[in-house]
Amino acid sequence: MLDVEAVDQATGDFNVSGGYSTTDGWLAEVKLGDRNVYGTGANVQAALTYGQYSRGIDLSASEPYFLGTRTTGGIELFGKQVTA
Repeated sequence: MLDVEAVDQATGDFNVSGGYSTTDGWLAEVKLGDRNVYGTGANVQAALTYGQYSRGIDLSASEPYFLGTRTTGGIELFGKQVTA
């Protein structure tokens, strides 16, 4: 009998950042992601940006073994609204 003990490591990310842009003014960003969704190796990320003159969202996902091959496939959806 073989007894194996596995220890999971955290793969999630949480980031909060801020700064200043000459075009967007003061900004803040919150980003959430996971580098190993359900143990599959897939990467999923969502980011929200709120600025003095702009707002945005960015959603992305990638699969390291797309269609069972060693090719990475991914998709990214994003939007940005600028106010004057």
